[in-house]
Amino acid sequence: MSENFAYEYFLLIRCVCFVAVHRLRDDCSTVRKCTLMVMTRLILNDMVKVKGQISEIAACLVDKEDQIKQLAAQFFSELANKVICSG
Repeated sequence: MSENFAYEYFLLIRCVCFVAVHRLRDDCSTVRKCTLMVMTRLILNDMVKVKGQISEIAACLVDKEDQIKQLAAQFFSELANKVICSG
């Protein structure tokens, strides 16, 4: 039972990430900010692997909203620290 649940949970998170990553280009800055925060948490907590969504997060580095730029920069800084520490 738990193996089935874990697999279904994995598929659900993967599906959510696929849909959510496109919200990083939404017209609404609140949507972009919330999406970036969720993607950051999922990636840094190893709930999803870094793949194609990294380019969408990188695009946030040049967002028109300063807070989104800062969150994206913080994400890459934390990701780099994580790679260095685990490396």
